[in-house]
Amino acid sequence: MCRACVVVLVAAVAGCSSDAGGGAVDNGGASGTAGASGNAGAAGNAGASGTAGAGVATVLFSKDISGPWAIAVDATHVYWTDRTGLTILKIPLAGGTPVVLGLVQRSASAIAVDSTHVYWVNTSETNGAVKKVPLEGGTPVTIVPYQSNPQGIAVDATSVYWTVTGNQAVMKAPLDGGEPVVLASGQIGPQEIAVDATHVYWTTFGNSPTNDGGSVRKVPIAGGAPIELASRQVLPTGLALDATSVYWTTVGDVDHPGTVMKVALDGSGLTTIASTRDVSPQGIAVDGSHVYWVQREEIMRAPLAGGTPVILASGQAQPHAIAVDDARIYWTNFGGAVLSLPKP
Repeated sequence: MCRACVVVLVAAVAGCSSDAGGGAVDNGGASGTAGASGNAGAAGNAGASGTAGAGVATVLFSKDISGPWAIAVDATHVYWTDRTGLTILKIPLAGGTPVVLGLVQRSASAIAVDSTHVYWVNTSETNGAVKKVPLEGGTPVTIVPYQSNPQGIAVDATSVYWTVTGNQAVMKAPLDGGEPVVLASGQIGPQEIAVDATHVYWTTFGNSPTNDGGSVRKVPIAGGAPIELASRQVLPTGLALDATSVYWTTVGDVDHPGTVMKVALDGSGLTTIASTRDVSPQGIAVDGSHVYWVQREEIMRAPLAGGTPVILASGQAQPHAIAVDDARIYWTNFGGAVLSLPKP
C-alpha cells in the first residue's frame, strides 16, 4: 500500500492560528515553534449524515501564513507538505515542536514516507522533481529532476513511483536515484498513485467535455500493459488501497454527485460507498473497517461495505488530505492547520 500515504463535531480551527517562531535552517534539520498544540472543540451531534462517538480534535500545527497540503504518518510522526510556506515538516503524533525537513520546496505536493526517508514531488511544468530527505532531517536530495508537473507519489522497499501530467506518464525509479522507467504512457491527466506488492495504481482525469472521462488503472510493478479498473469517473482525486480493493473520490459538479468509490483489485464489484450533491470529496484513507475522507468543511467516514456516512469533524478550514493509523485520524487544513482526532 502507498506509504504516503471521523462523526464528532469540532469547532472551526481557522481562527486558532498563531504565528510561528523562527529557528529553521537551510536544508532542514532545525525546528521552529509553530503554535502550541491544543484542543479544537467538543463532540456533538453530526446532523443528517449521522452521529459520531465522543472525541476532541487536537491541533498539532497552526500558523496563519501556511498551506498544509499532503499528509503521511508513520509510527512516531506526522509529515506534511506546506504549499504556502514552501516547506516539508514533521511533528510527533501527540504534538510538540514541528521540525522543518526541507526549505524552499516550491509547489511541494504529494508526500510519502518509509522507514528512513520522506519523499515528495515539487510540481512545476518545466522544473518539477522527485525528492527525498532523511526522517531526522538533513539536505534534501533530488532523485529525479526535470519532471513536467509531477503529481502523486508512492514508495515501496526498492522504488519510488510518481505520475507526470506533462508527459502523461506513470514513472518509476530506484529509491537512491537512477534512470527513471516509464510504466505507462499516454495517460491523460494522471493524478494520485499507490502501490502494493504486485501492482501500481493511479487515477486519470481524462479529457471529456463533461468531466466524466476519468479512470482508475493499474500496471504490474515490473511493467506491462495497463489495466483499466474503472471508467467514466468524474475527475477522480484521492486514492487509497487495502488488501482487496482500491478506493477513490470523485468531484461533484452540476451534472454529477461527488462520490466515494471502490472496486476490487481485479476490477470487479464497482461500488459507490457515498454520494452527495454539490460536495466534492477529496483526500481519502482506509483502515480495516472504514473509509475516511475530507469534503468541504468536514471529515467523514463510512463502513468499507457502504452505509450511512458519519461526520467526524466539521467547521474545518479547507481540509485537503487525510491519513489514519490504528488509533487516530490526521488531516491537513489548507487554511493553515494540521489536526488529529481519536477514532470513534
